[in-house]
This record gives sequence, structure tokens and C-alpha cells, in this order.
Amino acid sequence: MNPVDAFRSAFESRDAAAMAIFAEDVVLHSPAVISQDYSGRELTGRIIGFAAQVLEDVRFTDELHSPDGSSHALVLEARVGAERAQAILYLGTAADRIASITFMLRPLRAVQAFVEAMGSRGAQPALDYAAGAS
Repeated sequence: MNPVDAFRSAFESRDAAAMAIFAEDVVLHSPAVISQDYSGRELTGRIIGFAAQVLEDVRFTDELHSPDGSSHALVLEARVGAERAQAILYLGTAADRIASITFMLRPLRAVQAFVEAMGSRGAQPALDYAAGAS
């Protein structure tokens, strides 16, 4: 299975252990949801695992690939609590691994509900640790 299909399958099944398809130095970007980039397989896997739990009724609606096969976009619709959401998971690949992830979510109400739900599920300590907060 290629890394994009493996990521999609792991995200749909909420299987954080299957996130081993990340490169050791994978970088997670999320312009609207988190204020800095996070790197490393373990931390990125934990954060994506939390995100997969928070997004409910996930339905992938489109999949886009660059001509050279190094970048991919998974477009999805989901629910965050009572809020409907749309998201794009933009994946960069190298050497059959996910090397970078950019997570974009809309609309604003869904982003706000997502941030609140991530905190209530315990994601905040992982984010604080990565940011160097005590």
C-alpha cells in the first residue's frame, strides 16, 4: 500500500499505531488550528491521532496528486460536535513515507469546536510540551 492510502486508511480507522508511515522527521503544519509547526514521528502521530478522534463522520470526497507524485491532497467532510466541517490534509511524500502534513479546516465555527475538543481530549499537554511550555 502506498503511503497516502496507508495514511487515509489509518485516519479513517483512527489507528494511531498505523501512523508508522510517517518519516522520522515529519513536519505538521496547521495554519488555522495550531500556531507553530510540530515535527517528529511520535508527536505528529499523537496529534493526528487526536485529530482523527475529534473529526467525526469523516467522509473523504476527493483525492488530488501532483504529477511527480510527491504531494497529495485528501479532501474531506466531517463533523466536530454539532458543527459541520470541511478539511484538506495536504501530504508531502518522500521515500515511501509521509514527510509533511498541512491540515486546513473550515469554517471558523468548526475550527473553534475542533480546538476546544482537542483540549478536552487531552491533546493540549502534547502541544504545550512541543512548544516548550512547562
